[in-house]
Amino acid sequence: MRTRWVTLVTGALLLGAATAASARDFCFLDNLGLPPLVARNFSPPAAGQCTGFTGSFQDGAFLASGMACGSWDVDNVGIRVAIESPVEGETVSYSFFVNRQTMAGEGAILCEPTECAVVFGIPLGSLSFSIHEVACKSN
Repeated sequence: MRTRWVTLVTGALLLGAATAASARDFCFLDNLGLPPLVARNFSPPAAGQCTGFTGSFQDGAFLASGMACGSWDVDNVGIRVAIESPVEGETVSYSFFVNRQTMAGEGAILCEPTECAVVFGIPLGSLSFSIHEVACKSN
């Protein structure tokens, strides 16, 4: 009888964990004035694990792909995104971390080899920003 109860409780806990970890769209808004970044079908990775994702900025103007990695030593998720720039030869890198509990953090956007002022309003080099999760708008 006790074995059956332990099996039921263990199964319920595993099912709950699987449901909580299921992938969904995550949206992150920075204080630079860019539209929210939408990471499609995303689930924050466990500590020491990495996962790739695709998405876009919510207005759909720029496609994005990235990699998210769970930190071993602190409860953070590091996210690095490559943004598809309309300017040929331009690389836009958008990197940040968020705390798993608050889903808020900070990061930097880097434009190379030229400034991103035409498209993003960002000078040559990088700008730091704060970022947090927001509700995704439905399409």
